[in-house]
Amino acid sequence: GKEPLLSDSETTIHVGGIDNVDASVFDGMDYVALGHIHRPQKIGKEQYRYCGTPLKYSVSEEHQAKSITCVELKEKGTEPVITQIGLEPLRELRSLRGTLSEVLSLATEENKDDFLSITLTDEIDPYQPKERLMEVYSHILEVRVDNARTRRILSEAVEELKLEDPVEVFAQFFENMQARPMSEAEKRVMTEIFAKAAEGEANG
Repeated sequence: GKEPLLSDSETTIHVGGIDNVDASVFDGMDYVALGHIHRPQKIGKEQYRYCGTPLKYSVSEEHQAKSITCVELKEKGTEPVITQIGLEPLRELRSLRGTLSEVLSLATEENKDDFLSITLTDEIDPYQPKERLMEVYSHILEVRVDNARTRRILSEAVEELKLEDPVEVFAQFFENMQARPMSEAEKRVMTEIFAKAAEGEANG
C-alpha cells in the first residue's frame, strides 16, 4: 500500500496546503525546498522536494529511512544533482508487541536502549508490567494494552460516542471553553450546521 503523506506528529492542512497547489506553479525553478512534512519525498518532479526530518518524531515513522538531502546546483537549465545522505540515530525508534514474557524475551543489546512503543497482549493483566519492562529497556515511550478487555472498552466508547447528540456534545464543549452555556440562538445555528453536515454525509 501507499505510505500516508502525513505522520501522527503532523497536522493535516487543507487551506493552502499541497493538496491545493499544483506542482506546475514551480515550473522554471531549478530546485524547490518544500516545508514541514516528515517523510522525504518529491512532488511532481525530483527537484521539488520535502527533505524530511533528521529524526523519527512519532511511532508511525518507525520504518522511515531518515536522511539529509544534499543538492548541487550547476549551470542554469541543467538538472540539480540530488544526493540522499542516510542518517543513523544514536537510538532507533521501535515497536514491540506480545505478552509481557514475550516482549521481555525480545530484549537484545541492539534494542534495549532504543525508544520503544510496547503493546502488551496478555489477556490477564500482569503484575507491575511497566516496572518489569523498565528493568530491561531504558527508553520506553509508552506501554499499551491490546486484549479482549481493552478492545471491548474501546468499542463501547465508540458506540457511546455515536449515540451522543452532536449538538449537546458541542454545547458541553462550548460551556467548558466560554464559561457560559450556549444561547438558544447559538444552539439553533449549531443544530442547522450539524443537520447540513449529516445531510452531506448521507449524500456523499
